[in-house]
Amino acid sequence: MSARDPFDAFGRLVADPAELTHAQRVDVARRLAGRLLGSSDAGERWLGANLREWLIAGGDLARLLGLRLAGGGHLTPQRIIRAENVDRLIARTVCAIGSQARAARILAGIEPAPVAVAALVLELHALGAPCSRRSIAESMRRTRRRVCTA
Repeated sequence: MSARDPFDAFGRLVADPAELTHAQRVDVARRLAGRLLGSSDAGERWLGANLREWLIAGGDLARLLGLRLAGGGHLTPQRIIRAENVDRLIARTVCAIGSQARAARILAGIEPAPVAVAALVLELHALGAPCSRRSIAESMRRTRRRVCTA
């Protein structure tokens, strides 16, 4: 590998992408698109094809991926990921505490948080997580559904 070559002899990136030039980052994206296209996984091929299309034609990558909502919808990828993270944290909290009702009281500030879950409770508060018993039950249902169907 030369001082300027960010790839090793096998074509693997060995440099920090943040330190690459613009042209080198484009090359990295092109190589990754090619690897994804060669995958046996349909999702990886889909991502590779759309990344390659975007690299060639430009445009809106989120739209190419089908992740841009039409008509001003509110269920953005970021909101979906955030909601899944909140659900996961609620499930961890409920499991650590032992009951949904007690978790609701702790999240609502009615009961102090045990030391073992204090960090989880702080993170949930920072995310604006719901604290009603019904919201926690719905969150647990969604988490069970995701875990059981994954």
